[in-house]
Amino acid sequence: MSERRTLGFHATDPSTGDTVVIELSPPDADGTIAFREWPAGQATAAGIEGTATAAEFEERMQRWARAGWKLGEPVPIVMEWLRRHAR
Repeated sequence: MSERRTLGFHATDPSTGDTVVIELSPPDADGTIAFREWPAGQATAAGIEGTATAAEFEERMQRWARAGWKLGEPVPIVMEWLRRHAR
């Protein structure tokens, strides 16, 4: 795994074909992850910004996987990156 300051990946909804790009920051000292997501191909769009715990984000990704979303990074890879980059 590379030593990146943020982790970006895509997620595609199988029911619509819409793809979003997600960018995660490493967890802060309290374990909070800042994230930004926007529609693929619209990197300059305002997007959605938010925060979540690693457990909350993992559950979100697991829901996507169960619903058949195509994830650009497997859930275990994302979770390992978050664990390795916790501040």
